[in-house]
Amino acid sequence: MAFAINRILTSHHDFTPDEYELKLRFVLFNALILFNVTFTGLAMIYRFVTLQFIHAAVDLIYVLLALTVFLLARRSKASLSTLMWFVIFFSFVIVSILFYRGLNPLIGISWYVLILLVSYVFKGHRASLVIFVLSLAVIFSVSLFQRTLPLADILSDLLPYGSIMLFFYLFYRYNETLKEDMEEQKVRLTRLAHFDSLTEIPNRNALLTYFRDALARLGKSDNMLAVLFIDLDDFKRVNDRYGHAIGDGVLRIIVERLRRQIRDTDLLARHGGDEFVIVAHPIKGQQDIEKIITHIFQAIRKPIVHEERTISITISIGISLAPQDGTHSIQLLNQADQAMYHAKNKGKNTYSYFSEDVTKSSGNHASL
Repeated sequence: MAFAINRILTSHHDFTPDEYELKLRFVLFNALILFNVTFTGLAMIYRFVTLQFIHAAVDLIYVLLALTVFLLARRSKASLSTLMWFVIFFSFVIVSILFYRGLNPLIGISWYVLILLVSYVFKGHRASLVIFVLSLAVIFSVSLFQRTLPLADILSDLLPYGSIMLFFYLFYRYNETLKEDMEEQKVRLTRLAHFDSLTEIPNRNALLTYFRDALARLGKSDNMLAVLFIDLDDFKRVNDRYGHAIGDGVLRIIVERLRRQIRDTDLLARHGGDEFVIVAHPIKGQQDIEKIITHIFQAIRKPIVHEERTISITISIGISLAPQDGTHSIQLLNQADQAMYHAKNKGKNTYSYFSEDVTKSSGNHASL
C-alpha cells in the first residue's frame, strides 16, 4: 500500500540519489493536486446540492484540469516545471473570470493562493508558510465583511486550507524519510562503485582515483611512490579443489593479512580475481619497500585454516617506482604487472622490480 502511494506521488518515475530535490517536488506537487481534487469535489457536491450550478461548474472545470495535469506529470520528469507555470497561469484566468462574472471571488482567490503556494514551496517552505498565514487572514477578513454569505459558503470557501494543512503535514513527514532513503541509496551506490563486494576493500576505480591524487602530491616532495602488484600463485587450484566458496573465504583472509601489513597512508585494492595492488606512499628509499615486502611475505607464509581445511598460499609481487619508472598511473600498473610476471618466471613466491630487462622478458604479456 505504502509503495503504491509512493509511486503515485512520484508520477511513477524512477529517481537517482542526485535527483532528491526533483523527486520531492513531484511528491509535493502531486500531493497538492490530489488534495485539491478531493476538497474541490466536496465543495462541488455542496454547491450542486444548494443549486449553485455556476459555482459547481467552475469547481468541475478545476477538477478536470487538475486531473489532466496530474496525468501529464507522468509523461516525463522534465514536464514538471512547464506544468507548474501552466497551473499558475490557469489560476490567474479562473480568478479573472470569477471577478468578471461577479461571483464569489473567495473561490478563485483561495484556489489561486493554494496553487501559487506550490511555487513558493519550491523556493522554500518558510516562504510558503508566510503566504499561507497571510492569505488565510485575508479570506477570513473578506468573509466577515460579506454579511450576505451563509456560514456554509464561508466554510466551503475555506476548504482549500484544509488541503494546505494536510500538505504541510505530508511535507514534514515525507521529507526527512525521503531524504534518508535517498542518502542511503547514494551511499550504497557509491560503495558499490568504489569497493569490492567480496573483500570490502577499494576496487580498481578507487585505486585509479587514489593513484592520481598520490601522483599529484608526489610532484611536490622528494619522496617516491611504490606500486606493488600482487598475484596469488596457482590460486585456480584452490578453487578447483575446494570450490569457490572456500576460495572466497581464503581471499578474505589474505586481504585481512595484507591490510595489517600496510601503513595508514598506503592503499590496498583488489585489481581483479586473485590480483591485488598496494600503492605505498610516501617512500623515502628502497629500505621502506623492502620492509613492507618482508612483512607481507611473512604474513602470507603462515598456512590458512578455513572451515577445517589447511591451505598454503604463495604470492608473486611486481614493483614499479615513481617517478623513476614513470608518472602515469596506468603506465606504473603495467610496469608492476610485468615485474610480477617476471617474478613468476623466476619460480614464484618471490618479488621483482621493474626494469628494461623485465620489459624484454615480459614482452609477450598483454598490458592492463
